[in-house]
Amino acid sequence: MKRRLLLVVTIMIGLLMSPHAQATQEQHRLTPATVVRVIDGDTIEAVGPDGARYRVRLIGLDCPELGHEKPCVRHYAFAAAEFTRVRLEGREVWLEEDVDKFDIYKRQLAYVWITPPTSLAEDEIRECMFNAILLLEGYALTYTVPPNVKYADAFAQFQHEAMEAGRGLWGPLAEATHTTVYVTRTGKKYHADGCRYLAQSRIPMSLAEALWRWYGPCTVCKPVFWMPTGVPCEQHYKQVMLCRAELGSGSRASERK
Repeated sequence: MKRRLLLVVTIMIGLLMSPHAQATQEQHRLTPATVVRVIDGDTIEAVGPDGARYRVRLIGLDCPELGHEKPCVRHYAFAAAEFTRVRLEGREVWLEEDVDKFDIYKRQLAYVWITPPTSLAEDEIRECMFNAILLLEGYALTYTVPPNVKYADAFAQFQHEAMEAGRGLWGPLAEATHTTVYVTRTGKKYHADGCRYLAQSRIPMSLAEALWRWYGPCTVCKPVFWMPTGVPCEQHYKQVMLCRAELGSGSRASERK
């Protein structure tokens, strides 16, 4: 009897120490939520199953600030914000806490999973955690604030890889985000220099900012179009952007340029 009891206890301990059991325990710490608004590249608003609304700051990284005094920094900020909005807005995510639950601004601190983890292996972190994706795609810098350091080593490696590969803000994206386009005071399209719709008003801004502000490309002058890297379907994204422009300016018949 004692031998049988000892065997059962040994099996139970083995199960509890297995990777699957550890992953299950990790999943119990996850809070499901739906992203309802993207504030900037590293801050979102989400609603939990109980209707509670969270303002969430992603742990372990920092995106450029939308209100930065230097235009070159703002260009990168708009690009990062648009990348986050395309990937997260309207979708279900899972929030994982670290040691601190809130930052000094009372924002909830979290790692944001786009798919719940099962093993916490590095490959899974790369593919399923949005914090990691931001760094891997070059839209953020590592920003480690102890004691929230659970994935700090992995994040440092991800940033290094993005820099070496010239991804996102480390590479060709820099040129795209600085591309100047033009908008009008009343329309919701952006235009290339010389477009006839710029006769009455002509307001310059970066392409990244125009997309973030929901301006769609003019169908007459066909200005340059930039799509955040990591978005799987370019055609779908173009359609979404055109729909945004239409919704913002009414029907096609009353659309203003």
